[in-house]
Amino acid sequence: MSGADDRRPERDSDRVDERFEALSNASRRRILLELLDREPLRIDADLLGDDAPPGLRAELYHVHLPKLRAAGFIEWDREEGLVRRGGRFDALVPLLRFVRDDRDDRSGQ
Repeated sequence: MSGADDRRPERDSDRVDERFEALSNASRRRILLELLDREPLRIDADLLGDDAPPGLRAELYHVHLPKLRAAGFIEWDREEGLVRRGGRFDALVPLLRFVRDDRDDRSGQ
């Protein structure tokens, strides 16, 4: 194999790992699943609400939203408090549908 071929599986693997990493946290999954159905999301109304646990705002602003934005899965307007699908969001759609369908199947039992 050529050097370029040797690197390709690693890059494909990195992309898969990045997708699973995005979905590995419940807060990130919630954001992405909400975006699957509608956009934009308002951070205060749609993601936090009145019953949000203490510290969730800090986690969203300092961990989860930056991670998803850096991966290109979301666009985040911090000033407006809005989240939209990013340029790479479509790469997550099959996994998000699987997660949503699995959740729906389990809740219907």
